[in-house]
Amino acid sequence: MSFLRREGHRSKAGKAVVTVLALGAFQVLAVVGAGAAAAATACTYNPATGAINITIDPTDTAYVAVETSGNLDAESPPGAILFTNSAYDYENGASSTQCGSASVSNTTSIVVLGQPSADEGFFIDEWANDLGGAFPATIAWAIDMGSNSTPFGDTFGWWGSDTFNPTDDAVTLTDTTFDINGGAGTLLGVESFSYFYGGGGDDVLDASAVTKYVDLEGVAGDDWIAPGSFDGDFLEGDAGFDTVSYATRTTCTAVVNAVDAGLDANCDGDNDDAGDEEDTLSGAFE
Repeated sequence: MSFLRREGHRSKAGKAVVTVLALGAFQVLAVVGAGAAAAATACTYNPATGAINITIDPTDTAYVAVETSGNLDAESPPGAILFTNSAYDYENGASSTQCGSASVSNTTSIVVLGQPSADEGFFIDEWANDLGGAFPATIAWAIDMGSNSTPFGDTFGWWGSDTFNPTDDAVTLTDTTFDINGGAGTLLGVESFSYFYGGGGDDVLDASAVTKYVDLEGVAGDDWIAPGSFDGDFLEGDAGFDTVSYATRTTCTAVVNAVDAGLDANCDGDNDDAGDEEDTLSGAFE
C-alpha cells in the first residue's frame, strides 16, 4: 500500500506528524482488510495439527466432500477433502478444490465458523452427485454457525454417500451434537437440520432429541426415522418398509392418514389444534 507524498520543504515535526497519521491510517485499513478476509467463505488446512478451518460469509453456504476414483475434481487425488460454496460443484475446471493438502488420512478435525446476525449453511456432502466418499469417524467436528437466532436460519445438513453402494447409515442428532456413522461433532447456532438424506440402505435417522426443524429422508431401504418436537418437521420414507417413531413421547400422539403426525396436545385424535404438532409424512411409512 502506498500513500501520496506532497513534495516540498517540511519541518521534522511536520514530517513526524504525517508519518504517525499515515501509519495510523495504514493500521486502520489493515484491520478492516483483515476483518473482510476473515469473513470470506474459505477453507484452510494446517498440516502441523491436521486441522481444517472453514469460515462462511454472511448468507453463504459451504460444502465439503471426499474425492474418490469417480473424479469429483480432476485436479485432486482420491481421498482429498474438497471444499466449495457452490452446491455439488467441486470441479472448477482450472485448479484443485482440495482444502490445502487435507485428506481423509491426515485430517484430525474440521472447525466451521459462521457469522453473527446472518444466516449461513453448512453441508457434509458424502453424496456429491453420486461420486463422493465418506468422511472417516476419526475426524472431530466443531460447527458454530453464529449467534443469529431465527427459525430455519442457520442450517446444517448431510447427504449420504451410498446411492450405488447401499450402506446402513446411523445418524443421531441433538440441538448441540451429532453422530454420523461414528463421526461425532458439536453444534452451536444451528436453527434447522435441512436436510439429512440417508440414500440406499436401512438407515436410522434419530432426531428425537431435537427441538429445531428437521428434514429427514430415508429414501431406499427399510428406514427408521424419529423426528424431534418441532411443529412441522418433514419426514420421507420412500421405497422399502419404513417406520416413523414417536416412541420417546410421553404425551398423546396422532398419526392421520399416514400423512400428518405429531403431538396431539388435547388428545382428540388430530394434529389441527393450537399447541399440536403437525409433521409432514412423505413416501410410504408402513
